[in-house]
Amino acid sequence: MSTRMHQKFGGIRWQLILGSAAILISVFVIAGFGVRQVTTSTLYGTVDRELASRAERTDSRLQRGEPADRAPRGPAPNRGNPYKPVLVMLDGSAPPGGDILLAWDDKAVERASTTERQTTRVIAYDEPFRILTIPFRRDGSVVGAIQVPYPIADIERSVQAVDRTLLMLSPIVLLIACG
Repeated sequence: MSTRMHQKFGGIRWQLILGSAAILISVFVIAGFGVRQVTTSTLYGTVDRELASRAERTDSRLQRGEPADRAPRGPAPNRGNPYKPVLVMLDGSAPPGGDILLAWDDKAVERASTTERQTTRVIAYDEPFRILTIPFRRDGSVVGAIQVPYPIADIERSVQAVDRTLLMLSPIVLLIACG
């Protein structure tokens, strides 16, 4: 029986079918990873450009002695606007012309004196945020950190939708490749 099975499934025809299926599956997997990577980098690249622009505007306002953001005042944390950029002084004092606000990412604030800029992910208000932290300088010395948040729940859902779509298409591609 094994000889008969070998003749049936071990022939050149089956080897070509299985080899072609393996190649098609490999191409689909590589293309799927590529699509996911391009989607992710495009979405986060847009967010990072927006964060950099907001951080520059915030730094300019702070250097002129204005508040970090012209957001309405409200209850803590961060005075009613969950998306408000904050200035956290490294010595724990109140920033010039402002209130002491909660840091979005304490560890990033600690690293601000040694790192030019850093992007982190935090959970706040029960949702994910991407946080850009840049050093705040006065007279050439780093005296604080500016943190600019961006909610990324929609982006994470979009990436998950791409993942789900690719996973749902995988069995279909496998069947087509084997067919």
